Amino acid sequence: MAGGLFVMATASAAWAGSFTGPTATAQHPYLVPVNAKGDLVPFTITGTGWKPKTLVYIEVCDGVSPQSSSWMPTVDCDQVTEPAGAISDAKGDVVFPATNSNYQIGVFRGPSPQQLFNCLAPNQVDLHNGIPTFRDCEIRMTTNDTAVSSSDAFLPIVLPNLPAGSSGSSGSSGSSATTASGSAGQSASGSGQATAGAKSSTTGSSKKGPLASTGARILLLLVVGLALILAGYIAVGSTRRRRRAVTPAETSDSEQS
Repeated sequence: MAGGLFVMATASAAWAGSFTGPTATAQHPYLVPVNAKGDLVPFTITGTGWKPKTLVYIEVCDGVSPQSSSWMPTVDCDQVTEPAGAISDAKGDVVFPATNSNYQIGVFRGPSPQQLFNCLAPNQVDLHNGIPTFRDCEIRMTTNDTAVSSSDAFLPIVLPNLPAGSSGSSGSSGSSATTASGSAGQSASGSGQATAGAKSSTTGSSKKGPLASTGARILLLLVVGLALILAGYIAVGSTRRRRRAVTPAETSDSEQS
């Protein structure tokens, strides 16, 4: 009986996932790293306690307690923030390296990619965008991203306050949310779009130039054509008038002869 209990306890412990890096508590949440501009940057996440060779996921969730009866992963977590799932090794350990964009979690500042909730810094002004706001969001590690599981692990996080003069635009620390690659990424993307727009405008102008030139040429040809036709009519009319003026004289001479 004791042996059976030991086996059960061991099996239960094997499914008790936990974060090994970074680590944090509700009283001391993990401060998400930022660069010199205040943009969120990727960070490595590691865990343990998972069944070997199991696919493990991580995602950003709001500040609602997972112990709450109303907590639902499809509502309180945003699946778009998930990077690729990582397979646990023979010891049940799992790694989501910051150096691999496929495994970077999409931590964000502002509304979540699916517009489910806001994650804001402690001193950040509320967005008043109609969705719940939290300043104590969490990262969930799980083997099932659509259902509640007792083996889930949670990492409390806090976002750094925005630098002075910052617009407070939404930024993501990872590329999983193909959603967003951070404020810097968005700026680069914006520049790219602006450049593309400029190219489109240039292309449009170059296309309109020949068309406008062709239209002018056609108009000029029409004017010249009309002028030639008018000149022809005038010439024909003048010839007819001359013939009419000469005919009576010729007739008179022929009668006298």
